Amino acid sequence: MQINLIKLISDLLMTFTRDNRLIEIIRVLISEAEISFNYFNLQMPDWLYKAKANASIASLEHHIKRELDVDVLITNLDGKPIDFLVTIIGFGDKTLISKIIDTYGLAGRSYVFENGDITYSCEFINHVCEKQLIDNLVTGVLTENLITVTSAHPVASNVTVTISVATESDNQILTLIIPHDQTTAVLTGTFASQDIANITDVNPNSDSLYNYIY
Repeated sequence: MQINLIKLISDLLMTFTRDNRLIEIIRVLISEAEISFNYFNLQMPDWLYKAKANASIASLEHHIKRELDVDVLITNLDGKPIDFLVTIIGFGDKTLISKIIDTYGLAGRSYVFENGDITYSCEFINHVCEKQLIDNLVTGVLTENLITVTSAHPVASNVTVTISVATESDNQILTLIIPHDQTTAVLTGTFASQDIANITDVNPNSDSLYNYIY
């Protein structure tokens, strides 16, 4: 029950004494009573539950779950010499569980603990293959009227090599394709030996076996 203490004090005072300063003084004087009253109301449901709880009307499994948030399974044994088995499902403090059983269980009953099976599961999310690819060096050579590109290993896919050729008059962008499982590609043209050729791109830059570097 929630109480508006200021209004209650004002209502209980005689009309001609309902001054704000007097109300505040009274409120300060009884502030501890307000705290105690609120604590009493907060704890009352738990006190009533514990006062009524015993082995005949309350399940120990439920009570342990309520108090410790631990799942247990209690199994009756033949009493020779143990009366029942307490199986802890997951993780739990046996000392605290024993305290609850001793408090609410039947007197004189013996029990032992057993840890239940714990099952873990996991799955990969957005996994990436960590296979180590081999670096495969691609080089290009320009001779008179001929450009040759070579890979160190036979390529695992068709690899397109882009070459920039600087001549005396202009720059040319040329492409050569190294066929799958081959190592070279050749392009003929009107090139001079003094022309400069540079590889600018290799596509794809990697495949199932190689990282293509240049």
